[in-house]
Amino acid sequence: MDKKDKPLYSIGEMERISGLNAQTIRRYDAKGILLGQRDETNGYRYYDSIELCMAMCIRYWRNCGFTLAEVDEFMKEKVETQIEMTGELRARLEREQLLLDGKLAVLSELHRALKRFYTAPKECGLAVRPAMVGIFYRDHNELVREEEDMGQMAEWVGATPLVQPMFCLSQDMIFAEGHPQTTYKIGLWVQEKYAKICRLPLDDSCVHIPEGQCIYTIFEGYDAVGDYACYLDEIRDRVTEYAQERNLRVGGPIYGSSFYSSRTERGLHHLAHLWIPVQE
Repeated sequence: MDKKDKPLYSIGEMERISGLNAQTIRRYDAKGILLGQRDETNGYRYYDSIELCMAMCIRYWRNCGFTLAEVDEFMKEKVETQIEMTGELRARLEREQLLLDGKLAVLSELHRALKRFYTAPKECGLAVRPAMVGIFYRDHNELVREEEDMGQMAEWVGATPLVQPMFCLSQDMIFAEGHPQTTYKIGLWVQEKYAKICRLPLDDSCVHIPEGQCIYTIFEGYDAVGDYACYLDEIRDRVTEYAQERNLRVGGPIYGSSFYSSRTERGLHHLAHLWIPVQE
């Protein structure tokens, strides 16, 4: 190979000029995306100006968000298809931006909840229950067992990065004498405004929880201890006093969402939001 015929660049020179590292250049070469020429005298590969330009374009497209497979396809397609591909990528990045905004909002909520628990765990407040979509996958202690249900659950978890543990229980669970272990449900929830962003599939296993007035509080408890009376009494007394002072009537199913969990010797220690519907 006579390098005097036209400018040729070694992998090191390609790396310095294009910004792609040598390992990436070799990988692209092996996939046929970059076309190097081997010097039979020393065994090294060299690239002409066209391949250098292609390397810089590849870096540009990758930085824009295309995958390597998409870059390879993009380079082979006509302008009409490239227009379609760039439009699809733009839509995908816009969705990712919405998802990032959603994650920031959820993280802010988590931060406020943890800070509120740390500074004033006994507080109650009248609040608007957020619009939520609940996905229930366990009734009381009966775990999901059917393969189809487990697959659906895995799909929900994978498709919904803003998901949080959720439970739904009856008024008797807290307010009745002796706190009977009435049927409750455990599952996942995501705010309705994020459901479209997450492309959450809705079916008979999902329930929409509309906005409404409620008493909102934070509570802590321990699973696997076997004695719920301590913190259930505390919740009952706290909410009852708050409702009586404001002439509010408690009624309807109670919804909650765990926002913190850690394993301890007493079991699973968790902090949770609690939304208890009320009427004036």
